[in-house]
Amino acid sequence: MKLYDFKMAPNPRRVRIFAAEKGIDLELVDVDLSKRQQMGDDFKTVNPRLMVPALELDDGTILTESIAICRYLEELHPEPALFGAGALGKANVEMWHRRMELEGL
Repeated sequence: MKLYDFKMAPNPRRVRIFAAEKGIDLELVDVDLSKRQQMGDDFKTVNPRLMVPALELDDGTILTESIAICRYLEELHPEPALFGAGALGKANVEMWHRRMELEGL
């Protein structure tokens, strides 16, 4: 799997941290946002929204949005359960995730 990434951007960093906690090695493809590389034709074919992160699966499927990518990785590698275990654990993770997005960012 390839992660289209920019080291300074928070959303790809979130995916990198999540993958590291899971012990998942991802091939990193740098997309330098400061040089507007996301605007090039090569990256437009990866993500027409021109944003990172984007995860390219081995079959060529592209996933975008950091939380969607993390949920995909969680399904592939359920342990450790970073999205919580059981109904209450999952609800608490989702509650704090939503609070962080609305109030922390």
